[in-house]
Amino acid sequence: MPSITSAEIRTVPASGRSAPPQGHALRLDIQGLRAVAVGLVVLSHAGVSQVSGGYIGVDVFFVISGFLITSLLLRELASTGRVSVRSFYARRALRLLPASSLVIAVTLGAAWLFLSKARLAEYAGDALASALYAVNLRLAEAGTDYLAQNSPPSPFQHFWSLAVEEQFYLVWPLLLLLTWRVARGRRLLIAVPLGGLCLGSFAAGVLLTNSSAPWAYFGSLTRVWELGAGALLALATGRLERLPAALAAPLTWLGLACVTLAALWYDDETPFPGYHALLPVAGTALVLAGGRTPTPHGAGWLLERRPLVWLGGLSYGWYLWHWPLLVIAPAALGRADGTADVPLALGMSAAALGLAWLTLRLVENPVRFHRAFRRRPRRALALGAALSAGASALSLTATAVPPTIEVGDPAPALALALSEAPAPQARLTELLTASPTALPSNLAPPLPKVKSSRSAVYRDGCHVDYAATRTRPCVYGDRSSSRTVVLFGDSHAAQWFPALQRLATARGWKLVSLTKASCKVADVTIISGHKPYTACDTWRSNAIAMIKTLRPAVVVVS
Repeated sequence: MPSITSAEIRTVPASGRSAPPQGHALRLDIQGLRAVAVGLVVLSHAGVSQVSGGYIGVDVFFVISGFLITSLLLRELASTGRVSVRSFYARRALRLLPASSLVIAVTLGAAWLFLSKARLAEYAGDALASALYAVNLRLAEAGTDYLAQNSPPSPFQHFWSLAVEEQFYLVWPLLLLLTWRVARGRRLLIAVPLGGLCLGSFAAGVLLTNSSAPWAYFGSLTRVWELGAGALLALATGRLERLPAALAAPLTWLGLACVTLAALWYDDETPFPGYHALLPVAGTALVLAGGRTPTPHGAGWLLERRPLVWLGGLSYGWYLWHWPLLVIAPAALGRADGTADVPLALGMSAAALGLAWLTLRLVENPVRFHRAFRRRPRRALALGAALSAGASALSLTATAVPPTIEVGDPAPALALALSEAPAPQARLTELLTASPTALPSNLAPPLPKVKSSRSAVYRDGCHVDYAATRTRPCVYGDRSSSRTVVLFGDSHAAQWFPALQRLATARGWKLVSLTKASCKVADVTIISGHKPYTACDTWRSNAIAMIKTLRPAVVVVS
């Protein structure tokens, strides 16, 4: 999710070292396009079925970011012949870190108060990775399904897009400066290696979407081409300025239609990104390209409306705040299933917009425009380092807090009910097989509230990915025990690992975990990514053979 200020959303001269760095026209249509993108993301996350593909808003932001940041760098190169890397990162630190550090701290505190204490260490790890702009790699390694609706994800998961973007900008300014000098400012020559990089990244995204969906979705290398598409547009500024208005206007409407179509057409069954990402990326590029030519009949007529421009200015903060509220608020409000229905989710999204406005007024703008940092990049970098260190230290402290969960003794009310029953075993069976919502609150079994699909089996690489066909016999609990318990299945089974691990430790069991991403235990061939999931069939056969050799006392299947 890019964070571009209004001062940065300006047109850039096509070439010429003597071009002044100021006086460029403000691109209000880009602010409006940012509003459309963040609106699609928020509505999709809120469960509005009509925009089930609203997650493509992130792809829209990637293209916008690549276009605007590259335009700024080209403006500096055209004016001075160099790029001040220190000033570039100082601007990024001032823009990004005050708000993101605040959201990380507040979200971690809310997770500690309202979410499962057994998951706190995992959330703290996510917070640490978010503070260091590496959470996308953590999520890809864990095999998290970003689009899964049946397993509430981490409240920090949305930081993945910021991580992808900043990883790109660790390299891009230096690469652009190098190619500028080698090509002596000739943009066509600069575009050639960038175009090759984009093609390679796109091909990797298509291939990995079918073989390793988490890495395709969260990986930097598979997303580079989207940022690169925006950068190529910035390099083509001179040609775009010569587009006739009669052509530019339809291009902008066509581009906006492509973005809208993707949001309405795609859903959580769409293999994404893959080649499906072409539609929103191409649509965004058309809007940006056509918008270079001033015309009253283009999509700017809509995108430059004041409410959209205002919302575009809040898009960064809204994106940061909306996701933690959607994940944590249901638990804070005591929702039994831990999820929010659409009305509640929309209410939380509106509250997040209010928080975004407050953050912009009280945190982002006061820091970014403070005179202490004006033309002092070292101070800005020092502040950024301090904020990152503070968020990291808070996350590390949270990882050291032991969960306050007792294992072994039943709830007092449940124990009393069983002791008074004429047939305790039958009464226990009756209670455990009844619908939890039908039980009196004081007798309902204290079932764990699972808030993330990741645990030690993910961190240890025991929950194997889509391509794996061999089992990994990961053993927990008492390894020397004569009583073996096997956990067998897909991520629905893996979500029970934390509870079983605690029981195995407390009761002296040997716990063997055999789980694989999206692989059901039923002996049927699953269709995944529009093709037979044969790796699952092979893995299942190998796992069953291993279970037979283990001769376990119990096999837990989900």
